[in-house]
Amino acid sequence: MNASSRVLMIGLLMAVISTSGTAQFAEPVYGIHPSEQRFLRYNYYTNVLDSVKVSLKIGEFAVREGNSRNFLFLEHLAPGMVVDGDSTQGRDELLASYGGTTGFQVPKDGCTLQWWRMFECNVLTKHNGIDCDSAVGYDARRGWKVGTNKMQDQSEFRVELCSDENVVIAVIDSFGVHRNPESEYAGLFGGAVDGSQRSFIVPKSLAGTMLHCRIVPYRYGSTPFGMEMVQFGEANSTNLSASEQIKNGVFVWVDSVRSLELEQEYKRALFAYTDSCIQKTGHMPANEPTGLSMRISDEYLARYYTNIKRHGTITAMDPKYPSAWEVSGSFMNDSINRSAEYHLPSVQFARDFNAHLTKGDSTEIVILNGEEDSNLVHISLRSRTDLTKIYAHCDVSLHHGANRATLDIHDVDNGQYLALVQDKKHGVTISRMVSIEK
Repeated sequence: MNASSRVLMIGLLMAVISTSGTAQFAEPVYGIHPSEQRFLRYNYYTNVLDSVKVSLKIGEFAVREGNSRNFLFLEHLAPGMVVDGDSTQGRDELLASYGGTTGFQVPKDGCTLQWWRMFECNVLTKHNGIDCDSAVGYDARRGWKVGTNKMQDQSEFRVELCSDENVVIAVIDSFGVHRNPESEYAGLFGGAVDGSQRSFIVPKSLAGTMLHCRIVPYRYGSTPFGMEMVQFGEANSTNLSASEQIKNGVFVWVDSVRSLELEQEYKRALFAYTDSCIQKTGHMPANEPTGLSMRISDEYLARYYTNIKRHGTITAMDPKYPSAWEVSGSFMNDSINRSAEYHLPSVQFARDFNAHLTKGDSTEIVILNGEEDSNLVHISLRSRTDLTKIYAHCDVSLHHGANRATLDIHDVDNGQYLALVQDKKHGVTISRMVSIEK
């Protein structure tokens, strides 16, 4: 960090509020409504060295004004997409370009920015020939105990507050870990590296200004490769800040009683939202959950499906209510405008996925696009339990009206899958469960 940026941070950190001294878990947010699902996306950065891994999970950006809270959303990356950072020293502009949030206008009396982060270090080991990692020791004065000269890079992360023109207004968070050529401890530096909950008071002198946040990694050291980043979501759970924190440099998890309470609260909220959608529209929500826990999944299927039959790990069922795909309608997309209707493409499968298919077959998908301008969507067939497993995919540039795309399923085995259509223009993903029998 150069001298000018160091002076800037001294002035700003007086306005930063941290709750690092206690492991106070945040109020829960459940990934059910589309806006909540977008809010519960986290960027995960890693710097993997020879025997040490430095990592950062960060997300849950929001603006507080009095008792109200407005979500800020991280830029959306495709599930499982890994972004390799720049191998050069210093600021990683490539990863910074993926670290932005949506914007907000500063209210007349100012506001408070909030976010959550977890900065960790693990020692890389092998157990019976399998790569493993284990938590490192922590000392409040000396830092992470990793072994002499094991921390070969200095890793640093900053959160910048930026204008609409991407001019940095302030560095509102900065923290990292030093190299340790002569000590078994790698020293930590910056604001509240031993805590998770962070906030920053935006002064009323900036009232009316459009701002956004940007996460920026920095790296200095002898290793030849840069950091990498992946984005993950907690769409079928609660916000991470409600269940895990760093307290005095040590990872803390809610106890089993509270963990079960959170799961049951999520279930009640999920059923209430789904029932409300059915009552108001006559069909299931467009964003049906996937990957539910067994306790919730059984109740969910019994509530909204019939003729449930299990064949090993495969479950076949018939819906009690039409899916959103089968009904002409609209979808509230909070990322565009809280009062605007965004009409999702109506996706129709030209041939029945339940038909008897043979290897080498392909299936044609028809997408009806109601917008006048062109639109790019990514179609993929994925595992229901692990969305990073993609069995078939294609990109389609849509024009107004009917569009046809061919999905090659020659290597897809029997079973239940999730068909995803990702709208890259609006950052919306919609899905449908399908089955293949050969």
